[in-house]
Amino acid sequence: MFNGRIQGLGPRYCPSIEDKVFRYPDKIQHHLFLEREGYETNEIYLGGMSSSLPVDVQEEMIRNVKGFEKCKSNEICLCNRI
Repeated sequence: MFNGRIQGLGPRYCPSIEDKVFRYPDKIQHHLFLEREGYETNEIYLGGMSSSLPVDVQEEMIRNVKGFEKCKSNEICLCNRI
């Protein structure tokens, strides 16, 4: 998606993280939003991390976020905090 070779529709409100890095090279940080998936689960949705990168790269990026070093991915963008 980022370089135009892959076509797809992402959320209008959240460009990919790689697009944000390219568009705003002067920024040293980026806001992420945590949303609990429900009262009966410890799953958390990580908003602001939309990406077209391979899953293993995305998981490594998530584990580099302070507080998510030991998270376990259920699906892409769904993490269990341990």
